[in-house]
Amino acid sequence: IPKKMKQSDVVGLSIAVVDDKNILWSKGFGYADKAAKRPANSKTVYRIGSISKVFTAMGMMQLAEAGQLDLDAPIRTYIPEFSILSRFGSTDKITPRNIMNHHSGLPCDILKGWTSESDTMLLSRLAQAHTAYPPNTIFSYSNVGVSLLGLAMGRIVGDDFSNHMERVMFHPMKMHHTSYILTPSIEKRLSKGYCGRKEKKQLPIRDRAAGSVYSNVRDMSRFMQAALNQGRTPDQRIIGSKTLS
Repeated sequence: IPKKMKQSDVVGLSIAVVDDKNILWSKGFGYADKAAKRPANSKTVYRIGSISKVFTAMGMMQLAEAGQLDLDAPIRTYIPEFSILSRFGSTDKITPRNIMNHHSGLPCDILKGWTSESDTMLLSRLAQAHTAYPPNTIFSYSNVGVSLLGLAMGRIVGDDFSNHMERVMFHPMKMHHTSYILTPSIEKRLSKGYCGRKEKKQLPIRDRAAGSVYSNVRDMSRFMQAALNQGRTPDQRIIGSKTLS
């Protein structure tokens, strides 16, 4: 691991090996804060980027399982003010299902305002943008699509989606250092950000549902174990096995 870190200019990382019942091994390497010589360990928190999408999708599938979400309804059903320009006819075929499997035809990113706006601002940006493809034709990765899922989830449950995910997923799985929001307790364990071994400020991102989750390997191991156990933790079921499949 240290050899690979040196080859790739990685300042610090954390690793866990898990099976369906236990964390078999976990350890940190290098630094969480190089200047302060604070070592990385298994409790060090990182922003996990696009792995955030897995949690958002799981949250949407929980709503589908509960009958609160129709995977094949137009996304406009849940966000009535959603609109986007299209050269391909109606946008009513943009649905939660094809957003989650990246066949919605939505653009990958709306970069303007990406690090300075709230996710609700995305709707006004999309109203001035065009779809990239007709829905259900081409796999095309879309951060903005998953951001829409977060907005839809919030509308369905009547709360900010990050609060909802805390209640129905992170808390039940005892993922106490995992959140879409940088809380004070998480910030205490957060690794600095680096690029080419140089420290870089980690900017907030607008598309929270697509990429803003903070977590550590111990918490991620709990999520992995739930997936390996067909949606169950040792304490409770998070999602039905059929829905997970």
